[in-house]
Amino acid sequence: MSDPWVKDYLRERVIGTLKKYDFAYMKVDYNDTIGIGCDHEDSLGEGLRRNMEETMAFFEEVKREVPGIILENCASGGHRLEPGFLAATAMSSFLRRARVCGDSDHCGKSASGDPSAPEPDMGGHP
Repeated sequence: MSDPWVKDYLRERVIGTLKKYDFAYMKVDYNDTIGIGCDHEDSLGEGLRRNMEETMAFFEEVKREVPGIILENCASGGHRLEPGFLAATAMSSFLRRARVCGDSDHCGKSASGDPSAPEPDMGGHP
């Protein structure tokens, strides 16, 4: 996110598209683990911290360039459900339960912690 080429690309592709088609809402869906960090000369953790700072700065740029846009922060893994991202977006959400996953220790658990709870669209029928 700190590479000028990446910033220019995102400005053109994301902000440009939002403006061109007059979008009023954008959902930023991040359903992945953040891993152990990002490349940086100091440490992986510092790289990750700087990457998150740049991401939030991009959110602020989107809001400046597209006045009135509603940004939704979706973070199924919960890695972006933290104060900075909550403040940078109009709303935050997460997937209630993974539908498909080969790792039963890490997937298929609902937000309530009950893996047997049905999805809302299942009408109470598993």
